[in-house]
Amino acid sequence: MQSPSQDVVQISAGDKIKESSNSEKTGMSTGAKWALGILGTAGAVYGAVVGHRMLTKPSIEKVAKNFSEIFRRDVSKDEAEKLVKKYEELLNIEDTEEFCKKAFEEVKKDYGYENIPITLKINKVKDVNGAGDAGWDSEIGIININLLTDRFTEKVFEKNRRGRKCELQKIIHEFQHVKQDEIAYRTSRDGIAEAIHETRGNMQNLKANAQSLLNGKKYKLEQQAKEMNISVEELRKRLECAIKNIDDKKYGNVPFDKDKRIVLDDFFEKLPKFDKNSNEYKLGLKYIDSTKNYVKSANNRKGYHSQILENEAENSEKIFEEIYNYFASPYRIPWVQ
Repeated sequence: MQSPSQDVVQISAGDKIKESSNSEKTGMSTGAKWALGILGTAGAVYGAVVGHRMLTKPSIEKVAKNFSEIFRRDVSKDEAEKLVKKYEELLNIEDTEEFCKKAFEEVKKDYGYENIPITLKINKVKDVNGAGDAGWDSEIGIININLLTDRFTEKVFEKNRRGRKCELQKIIHEFQHVKQDEIAYRTSRDGIAEAIHETRGNMQNLKANAQSLLNGKKYKLEQQAKEMNISVEELRKRLECAIKNIDDKKYGNVPFDKDKRIVLDDFFEKLPKFDKNSNEYKLGLKYIDSTKNYVKSANNRKGYHSQILENEAENSEKIFEEIYNYFASPYRIPWVQ
């Protein structure tokens, strides 16, 4: 079966063949006919989007299930309806910083961290330089959000519901990492503390690898850039930024001290530990292992996305996309709303 857009293209092509004999009779120019064809195609695409949204709009029961999966707790149908209303209202906030702050507080509360001193830091940057859009720093308990301040980005995202949704997905993503650290901590406090320490200690190796890649064979740099789906120039910029930002003193080979307090102690110390036979405990062990052997995107893009820590966090973004489709009007243009 042909899509609506294919039908329109074929009709427009047919009109084009006939136009030499009919243009004088109808008085319609070639440009006008092609314009109608283009408008018809756009209308068909828009109609297909609207139809798809109507067919894929989830039920409130499905939305409740999705919220439960994201927040890892039972969310009832009644609570889901209230949450939908809150998130819909959030997406209408026009000021970007105000939106990020209020979205952060709402997501933090919905994850169950309302009374835990996790803080938000908004960084206004012209170029993320490989730092990413957002990040969870488990050493100091801060979620960072990098907001691009170039005019194009401001024009696209300011007063834009779709742009707001993407920012909200970043925050949900980072709080998934907080939840993973909670589960890991309640599995083995010393285990996750040591894993975080080792990951930071390995920064020196990352710096050496980045420097080696920059100074090495050109084809290796090109191969890495191709795998990451970015230009060689962008990869060079990211590697140079990474080398510059890795502090040798901070990330030196300091021995792990299990008696030294970590910020996760302030967050999760009073929570009960998981039973060794529980599914949560087994999951926590996976998080500890993944933290210890964390794969950086700059080193291995496929490995980065496939590791459990990032795979789960990225999946939470996809799940929220389904929730968004519940309250997003089917008649809004997807690249505008």
